[in-house]
Amino acid sequence: MAAEDKFFLDARDSPSILNQLAEKYSYASLGYPPGLIKVTLCEGRGTGLVAARMIKRGEMVFDDLTGVEIELTENQLNVHLIEKTPEERKKFLMHCYCHDGVLWYVLGIGRFTNHSKNPSCGDIRRCSSSGVILTEASPGSYALRDIKEGEEITEDYSDYQSLAFYEQICLENEVESTSVCAEKYS
Repeated sequence: MAAEDKFFLDARDSPSILNQLAEKYSYASLGYPPGLIKVTLCEGRGTGLVAARMIKRGEMVFDDLTGVEIELTENQLNVHLIEKTPEERKKFLMHCYCHDGVLWYVLGIGRFTNHSKNPSCGDIRRCSSSGVILTEASPGSYALRDIKEGEEITEDYSDYQSLAFYEQICLENEVESTSVCAEKYS
């Protein structure tokens, strides 16, 4: 196992290591092809991602194999939250999502992907159900339609799962989980 891989695994149990990773990669374009997207303020939505150039329908926008997310159990999440201020807890929880029965904390700029009921991007399953033909089938997120330069990169949070412990922790910390956002803003 490479030293960096061990560091990422250690981050699951160590708030200080995860904080170091979050700082190190806070604006890294992990998983995104160079020059494809940029971080900006999106009117009424806070920080978001926009296309830095025209993105063609079916083009890979995010590569799961090169993006970095940290898997967290309920206990590990609680350990990470215990020493944070209420505002830090909210910020941390806002950048988590549930997929494949697991809670993930997103490193890099991917955490700024906002929700839309009419998303510009989706996973292979959503592409297939939307009639988008992919030239490659690597795990990731693909453009569901042509995305103009400056247009926001969005996903439909209803594509994510819900975990009872994450929903409860979000509720206790007055944070809208991805499933609450999907329901509320759809």
